[in-house]
Amino acid sequence: MSQNLIQNVMTQVKVQEAQSENKESIANKQIPDKFKKEEPKKEEPKEEVETREKEYKTSNPTPKREEGSKVEDKEPKEKEEVEEKEEKEEKKESTKKKIKYKVDDQEIEEEVDEQDLINNYSGQKAIQKRFTEFDKIKKSFEKEKAQIMDTHNKLDSYIGGIKSHFEKELGEFTKTGRISDNIHEPLFDMVDKLGLDAQQLDKALFYHYIPKVAEFLDMDDNGREAFFVKKENEWLKKKQNLIGERERQTQEMQTRLAEENSLKKQAGLTEESFAELREELIGKFGFPENELDAQKIVAWAKEKPSYDRAENLVKLAGKGDVFKVARLLVEFPDVTDEEILNSLGYKEKRKNELKEELKDKLPSKKPVISDRQKRLEEEALLKFKQFRR
Repeated sequence: MSQNLIQNVMTQVKVQEAQSENKESIANKQIPDKFKKEEPKKEEPKEEVETREKEYKTSNPTPKREEGSKVEDKEPKEKEEVEEKEEKEEKKESTKKKIKYKVDDQEIEEEVDEQDLINNYSGQKAIQKRFTEFDKIKKSFEKEKAQIMDTHNKLDSYIGGIKSHFEKELGEFTKTGRISDNIHEPLFDMVDKLGLDAQQLDKALFYHYIPKVAEFLDMDDNGREAFFVKKENEWLKKKQNLIGERERQTQEMQTRLAEENSLKKQAGLTEESFAELREELIGKFGFPENELDAQKIVAWAKEKPSYDRAENLVKLAGKGDVFKVARLLVEFPDVTDEEILNSLGYKEKRKNELKEELKDKLPSKKPVISDRQKRLEEEALLKFKQFRR
């Protein structure tokens, strides 16, 4: 029904427009062109327009909406989504480029997205950076290792020479019951290399053994045999104590390394970061190397962020004790940088700095006097003096 009404209304409008056009054409035919006057366009009366609008609204009533409900236009949204997808696809197609590369001497051509290439390149750069850092650490390690091995080889050679010397002297004593006069030569050579007086040591040994030799000469054969048995027992006991001490030291070292590795794991520290923290404590703060242990290094790893933060705040404020501020940040981690800076007098410092900056920027308080004004003042002063005379 509504469509039929709309069609009837539209046909009536078209009929009226056609009739008006026919009237105008007839009028134009009757009057010559030179006597024609331009007539203003006739506007439709408001009443007819309003009646048409009412008829259209009654024929096409708008659907009622419930409260809180929203009528969504699906078609525009679907169009927007399609357009967005098309734009994305176009962008992807525009960023794609054909590249050629070789794999096992076989040339391959592939279409690759430009953003993917950038991401891969940045990732490779990060990996290369890590590898270069690792290479530097490895080179320094290899250098230190070579130095240690060189020292170790020299010591082995030196100790080997001493061992062969004493083996020769002991073999001679077993055969003949005598030794050479230079049996102490390796010992005195080592003392001399250590920067000590080898001749003074020789003299001290000689005077040390004179009473014992005299005592030994006064003994009979049984006494002399008992003397050597006693010396042998003392040496065996001393050797056993030395072996026990070495085992104890080895056990302590293994326990210490296990504790150190456990602490590193709990703190999330690698070997490199642990070594860096250790070097920082020794180099930057002058901590004694023999007093450093894993617990102190791990404790420093926990406090280092607070120390770095305190160092930056003290540097910004221009005054303050870094260690005191760091201790405060450790005890009260929720305190803000602004509160710390205020306690260090940063506001006053900043005010003074701003005042100094504004002094240069603001104009001077003294009024600027032009040359003409100066000349007028001088003339007025001269006239006043002449008047007084």
